[in-house]
Amino acid sequence: MKDWEQDDDNKRLVGGDLLGGRPTVLLALALENLKDEQRAELLDLVNGRTDLSSEQRVLRARALYFEAGVFTKAYQLVDKHQQKAEEVADEIQPDELRRLMYYLVDTVLDHSAEGEAHHRHPAPVVQRSSSNCLRWAIVVVSTWPNL
Repeated sequence: MKDWEQDDDNKRLVGGDLLGGRPTVLLALALENLKDEQRAELLDLVNGRTDLSSEQRVLRARALYFEAGVFTKAYQLVDKHQQKAEEVADEIQPDELRRLMYYLVDTVLDHSAEGEAHHRHPAPVVQRSSSNCLRWAIVVVSTWPNL
């Protein structure tokens, strides 16, 4: 999701995953929810089978993503995983480690205000480096009892 949100500190290209043809959860959600014609158009945008500029490709894909409701669904997935991470953190001992897990959940997974702002004022922008931290925290917190 960070690939589509404003971040003035990052120097990556806007919509880098889309322009790079990389599969993402957002793309999968869009392909699942778009009509056949729109799905074909999105695949053409991802695969570069269009005469549109990179900026136009990103803007059109963004419009298709909103039409498919993928940002709302993706934030729902984040919320679901945050809840699961908090449930796992509840069971962790010792208390110091549990507090660390809550800290990670609160700082890395809690994007509720960010998500609300995104739904009101979305802007396609660059992916933030914190996305790697988010992936790491989900894996660590959700697999902790199995380690």
